[in-house]
Amino acid sequence: VQTNASASVAGLNYCSISMRSVVSSNQVACTAYSNAGVGGFNQGILACSLSFQQYSTAGAWTTYSVSCYDYLNQYSSRSPSAIDPSFGNLTNIGTPDTAPPNITNVTLFPTVVNTSLAAATVNMSFFVADDRSGVR
Repeated sequence: VQTNASASVAGLNYCSISMRSVVSSNQVACTAYSNAGVGGFNQGILACSLSFQQYSTAGAWTTYSVSCYDYLNQYSSRSPSAIDPSFGNLTNIGTPDTAPPNITNVTLFPTVVNTSLAAATVNMSFFVADDRSGVR
């Protein structure tokens, strides 16, 4: 993703671009830094890469935020349609993961603690499975 940006005398620090699925709450974002220091970069093109995870939501995705900050933390934020109505739409044709992980067993050890004299630690384990994208 590229954006053409400009800043005041303080210099352009970074720009962020965010996209989200039209049919779910999934979103991706990237940030491009100028790395020029205060006053060193006042306009130009910044680029960053949006990473879509395997099994991301299929269908339409739209850019919903473009924000640029200078070194004084002053910022400008625009909707993509305010910049260019044709900007910022894509379609994911991949197979999505639509089922959440399934938790089937939870155990605690010990099952009784006494915190009268000291703190206590309880260990927990659980069995979880996911049909497509896996568990993190």
